[in-house]
Amino acid sequence: MFKKKYLFLSFVFIWAGFIPLVWAGDRDPGRFMSVNEIKPGMKGYGLTVFSGTRIDTFDVEILGVMMGVTPKGDLILARMGGGPLEKTGIYGGMSGSPIYIDGRLIGAAAYGWYYAKEPIGGITPIGEMLDVWTRPVGSQEQQGSRTLPGSLNQDQQSIDEIPIPEELMIQSGLATAASKAFLRQWTAPVAISGFDDRLIELMAPAFEPYGLVPVQGGGAAAEEGEISLQPGSTVAAQLISGDASVSVVGTLTYREGDRVLAFGHPMYRAGSIDLPMTGGIVHLVFPSQERSFKMTSTTRPVGSFQQDRRAGTAGLIGGRAELIPCTIHVGHGQSNVLEIYHYELAHDRIFTPSLVGWVTANSLAATERLQGRSSLRIHTDIRLQQHGAVALENVYAGDMTLLQAAADAAAPVSLLMDNPFERIHVEGIDISVESEETMRTATLDAVHVDKLAVRPGDTINVTVLIRPHQGSITSLQAKLTIPEDAPDGGAQILVADAKTARAFEKSRAPSTFRPQSLDQLLGFLQDVEKHNEVYVVVYQLAQGIAVNGEELPSPPHSLLSVMSSSRSRGDVGPTKASIVSEQHLVTDYVVTGSIATDIAINKRAR
Repeated sequence: MFKKKYLFLSFVFIWAGFIPLVWAGDRDPGRFMSVNEIKPGMKGYGLTVFSGTRIDTFDVEILGVMMGVTPKGDLILARMGGGPLEKTGIYGGMSGSPIYIDGRLIGAAAYGWYYAKEPIGGITPIGEMLDVWTRPVGSQEQQGSRTLPGSLNQDQQSIDEIPIPEELMIQSGLATAASKAFLRQWTAPVAISGFDDRLIELMAPAFEPYGLVPVQGGGAAAEEGEISLQPGSTVAAQLISGDASVSVVGTLTYREGDRVLAFGHPMYRAGSIDLPMTGGIVHLVFPSQERSFKMTSTTRPVGSFQQDRRAGTAGLIGGRAELIPCTIHVGHGQSNVLEIYHYELAHDRIFTPSLVGWVTANSLAATERLQGRSSLRIHTDIRLQQHGAVALENVYAGDMTLLQAAADAAAPVSLLMDNPFERIHVEGIDISVESEETMRTATLDAVHVDKLAVRPGDTINVTVLIRPHQGSITSLQAKLTIPEDAPDGGAQILVADAKTARAFEKSRAPSTFRPQSLDQLLGFLQDVEKHNEVYVVVYQLAQGIAVNGEELPSPPHSLLSVMSSSRSRGDVGPTKASIVSEQHLVTDYVVTGSIATDIAINKRAR
């Protein structure tokens, strides 16, 4: 068996290495120059856009070739000059600028140093970029999920192919003062338009680990077809379009028919992707002592990016990316005004959940206070292909409610897109928000139980007192029936807010928080605790068991012994208490607090 496996793996490795060799043999030496031909002192030129859409040239002088900079890549060092480069240095947005010597393409300008005094940078060899076209194009969801390590469908890209951004080195404690002396991929600007400027600061941390930096951008500036993408043209991968825009900006390196290569380094190392490809109009190259960057407006989509690999990105002009339409309605309780926002979001496992949160926060910030006391009721419909709609609703009140609500809108999308059970295709998202500039909060004040000793079959009347913010105490009534088969013994009544109820359930039956199927996950999302509900629960401390996410309360001791043994298979977990009876009381407030009281269940109670 071992020999067969070894022979199979050997065949895979040989075949994996064979494809680029065959491809390399087909390359026209009249168009491309290999790294073996490149010598220090050679002079050439590069193409990029300094302003508008006109492709300009800049000077290039080869300083040398660094072999094996990464386990599978070389790097060409060059001094660049001309145009604004003497003032700005190499700047963000130039990534992918094609470099030519004697009219032959050698690669794409893509790497540099922080705080460089001269415009010296690194060029990704064109041979490595052409290899990107040999990578299989597939669904991002099929090719990797962090919840399925070892999946046969994972992206084949190995970790040793990935240059680690300095931000990640700092986070992991690997950075040193000397790290500034190492080449880094040029910071790619993320052109953002239509967003509240206070939100952009909150968006930045999501981009920083990938060497992406948010900058001011413009919306769609030209109709489709007005700009013909050629080597040196500004190109962008669009994450959000519609009433706001977010696009990663770079430069197109090489075009063969409708196929294109760009950037010369990864955007965010996603492997197979499906992002709209647009052109761009450069308004300004902004000089900065740390790193200069282009300020750009994007055009209408002209194609799609399908690969995001170590040596660059690859796409198809005329291709169409699948997008998620997202509509957000914001209503104002006092004025009956309804604002409607329309967006299209990239269908991307890494970024889509964040995109949902950002456009939700942006729509609210456009008409509501970003900070300050307010109340929101949000209803979300996530339409799934083949699985219908997932309907979610919750309320928020207090300070910073806008940001909390936006984060919660993103959470279920993340769980669905990254689930380990099957690939999910989101067809659309509709979010409706009702807002008030009032503080609809309340705290639990007291709990009264009409009897502390009950018989099986009896009903307990529970009075819950809540104290609204700047209001009078209000009472709620719960009636809890004790089942006829409830065992004698001590019990407890827990009256709690949503957060406490969730923590109690997670402590009581932790394995039920590990869904074992997509249906269980969908049910889990539908049953999320509501912030405006008071949870009244009667429970007993009794050992039980959950098998594959389904609870088996009060199992026979023989079954409990067998299922708890180390020889059992599947997802088996204990439960520490059993629910005797429960009721959810709906209020007009976001309620906080918890109170517990003891009772006794006794067949002979009076």
